[in-house]
Amino acid sequence: MADICATLVPSNDKIYKHFQALSEIYLIGKEKFCFPKNGPKVAKQFQDFKVREDDVGVLTFPKSGTTWMEEIAYLLINDLDFDKANSTIRDMVVPYADLDVWEIGLPPKSLMEIAANLPSPRCFKLHMNLSLLPPDFATKAKIIYVCRNVKDVIISYYYFSSAMLFSQFEGSIEEFADLFMENKVPYAPHIAHVREVWERRHEKNIYFTSYEELKENQEKVIAEVAQFLNKTLSKDQIKMVADHCKFDNMKTNPATNKGYLEKSKGVIKDYKFMRKGTVGNSKTEMSPELIEKIDKWIVENTKDCPDLRNYLL
Repeated sequence: MADICATLVPSNDKIYKHFQALSEIYLIGKEKFCFPKNGPKVAKQFQDFKVREDDVGVLTFPKSGTTWMEEIAYLLINDLDFDKANSTIRDMVVPYADLDVWEIGLPPKSLMEIAANLPSPRCFKLHMNLSLLPPDFATKAKIIYVCRNVKDVIISYYYFSSAMLFSQFEGSIEEFADLFMENKVPYAPHIAHVREVWERRHEKNIYFTSYEELKENQEKVIAEVAQFLNKTLSKDQIKMVADHCKFDNMKTNPATNKGYLEKSKGVIKDYKFMRKGTVGNSKTEMSPELIEKIDKWIVENTKDCPDLRNYLL
C-alpha cells in the first residue's frame, strides 16, 4: 500500500503567493510530492482503482511529452484507426485520470470515474508519481514513461501554469525555476518522479523513453512502443503514425491540440497548449546564470545516478 500520509503546507508559504488559484497544497508520501487541494483524496481513491491487464498508462511529469506519446499509444491500441483518431477529442477517450487533484470541479463525474468506466483496452494519461498509483499498476498494466530535459520542462510548465485558470501562476520564469528546484510546484519533486520509474525501467511492463529520443528518432520509438504493446507494424505503418504525430500536424488537429480549453475559458491569457515542440529552448528563454544554477542542481541531485542525469541535463 502506498504511503499517502499528507501534510498541509502552511498558508504563509511563498508557493501560495505565486500559485494564486491554489487554496491548499499538500505534501504526500515519503518523497513529499506536492499536490493541490484534492491530491490526498485522489491518491486515496487510486488505491482502490481496479487495474486491468490490457490497461496502458502514459505517465509523465507535466510538460514532458504526454500529448505526443498518448497519441502514439492511442493509435497503436486502436489499430491505426486514423478516422476515429481525427474525429474524437483525445481527452474524451484518453482521460487525464488524476486531473481532479486540481480545484476544478468537473461535474457530474470525476476523471478517475470516467477512466474506470472506459471499455477495454483502456488508455489514460497520468502525472501522479508511480509510488502513489495502484499497487499493481506496474505489474498488471503497461506503463509508458516519458522524461524530458529539466530546463525545457521548467520553461513549458512555466507558460502552462501562468495561463491555466486552475493554477494562475504569478511571477517570473526565474521565480518559477526556484520553486521548481525547491519542489514547490505541483507534482514535484521532479527528479524523484522520474527516478521512481527509471529504477524500474527494466521491468517487462514498463517502457522508458525521453522527449529528446522522440524528437531525434520518432520512428524508432514508435516501433519500440508497438513492440512493447504487442503490436506488429510495417515500415509504412510506422511512417503513417509518425506523420500523424508530427508536432505541426497535431498542433492543427482539433482532436489533439486541446483548443477546447480556450473555448471553455480554461485559460486566463492567450495561450496555445502545443507551443513549440522543440528541444533546447533554454538559451533563448533563460539567462546563462539561471541555466548554470539549474544544471548544478541537477548534478547535485543525481550524484548517485549519472546515467539518469544524462536524460535531464
